[in-house]
Amino acid sequence: MNTSGVKPAARVSGWVEIFSAPNSLHSHIQWSISQALDSEISLQWSSQPLAPGSGQCRLRFTGEPGIAGTLARALAGWHYLRFDISEEPSRGCDGSRYLATPSLGLFHGYVGGSGDIYLSEHRVRAVLDSALRQGRDVESALEDALGTPWEEELQRFRIGQEGMRWLNVAG
Repeated sequence: MNTSGVKPAARVSGWVEIFSAPNSLHSHIQWSISQALDSEISLQWSSQPLAPGSGQCRLRFTGEPGIAGTLARALAGWHYLRFDISEEPSRGCDGSRYLATPSLGLFHGYVGGSGDIYLSEHRVRAVLDSALRQGRDVESALEDALGTPWEEELQRFRIGQEGMRWLNVAG
């Protein structure tokens, strides 16, 4: 029982999946994630057969709401990475999903309680307005807003990760 009168900080959980990272960057990536989580970690890398000279790893985390964004900012500067960072929704907080590929850059979407990426009314209106002004197909503009191109590019890297172990860190 909390008798101090101070409300405990909300905690969220999530995961990082790095699908491919050049072997020469592994120690730098580990340091960046450790700094973002404010916790010393040791990632367990395995080779990535789809990108020779690269590795892949997984990490589950807990932290304060918004930690996924902190992790995404820490990794987004490493151009050659392919990753998926998810923060699960919690009481009073939407979840977040960050996807990155070298060719598409960084994507961010909000995640609802069912795990789906959702678009707010304002975001849908902005996507429609932008598509119509640019003479762009509305369906493809909505697919981009939902992160479909990132999901499609990362899908082949997800296959084959089933046997990888998860590293758990509480931040």
